[in-house]
Amino acid sequence: MSSSCSHWWHAPVYIAATVALVVAAISASGSTRFSPPGTADDALRRAGFHLTAAVLHLSPSSPLPSSRPATLFAPPDPAFTNLSLTSAAALLQRHSLPVILTLADLRRLPQGSCLSRELTISPPFSSNNSIAINGIAISHPDLYLSESHAIHGITGGFPDAACGGPATPIPWSRVTQALGSRGYVAFTVGLLTVLGEIEPTARTLDQVTIFAPQDIGFHQVTGSRAKLEGTIRRHVAIGRYDYRDLMSLKVGEEIRTMAKDVRLTITASGDTGVVMINGVQITEPEVYKARGAVVHGILRSFELGTTHHLICC
Repeated sequence: MSSSCSHWWHAPVYIAATVALVVAAISASGSTRFSPPGTADDALRRAGFHLTAAVLHLSPSSPLPSSRPATLFAPPDPAFTNLSLTSAAALLQRHSLPVILTLADLRRLPQGSCLSRELTISPPFSSNNSIAINGIAISHPDLYLSESHAIHGITGGFPDAACGGPATPIPWSRVTQALGSRGYVAFTVGLLTVLGEIEPTARTLDQVTIFAPQDIGFHQVTGSRAKLEGTIRRHVAIGRYDYRDLMSLKVGEEIRTMAKDVRLTITASGDTGVVMINGVQITEPEVYKARGAVVHGILRSFELGTTHHLICC
């Protein structure tokens, strides 16, 4: 092996031979061929997550597909002890989410929020104000960020756990029934129309917050089904935010939605006595509330490209 590649990996001897051979093969072929500066692979290797980088290269089922957004929590090399390549790839799948979540996004989620059926936001660590998932600290936040992907390094593999108890699907039928009975008919029809497109992602996330516009304030989307889907996704936030959670957020803080690159901004909260998001007031808090979902009624739709006036306490 050439001296220029001798630093590629330093896997301990207890790593399974299959994965070790994968790393050695990549080393021998030259790291720059696979990971030009600024790539996810380069960032992982520089931070010491050599085996995560190796598995991403070789596995046919990457948790960071180029065609859709994703977040990966990269385990340290010892987490791959005695794993075959197939098992290592499955481990990374369990450490990934089908949305982009930066450290700032994770910090805004209430403690105990379910990121998936198995992953839960844990309290901050007092020493560095970091957060943890399933009790495992994020050691390298925002290790790699791009338009489609986010990677965070963690101190160990996530232990098996069910978020909030036994996994239960989001009760979409009850959500739509509650919305329809409270007069949010137009939004309910739109949600049902594209539910097949958004439900797989929401099912993976396990918890969502839905902001339902009143009928008079919901502009029916004409044209493509994709436009309607985009509108509905802007009104579905990742994570479960009760009204008190929203009241506790500071003006200017943002909430990640299911729409790519779209965040909602808190424009009034706290001592103002009301919660406004993107300049739109929540008029009927907690129209529906369950473990997997909470629904708030709002005055009108969230529109793209509008100016939000912040109302401080």
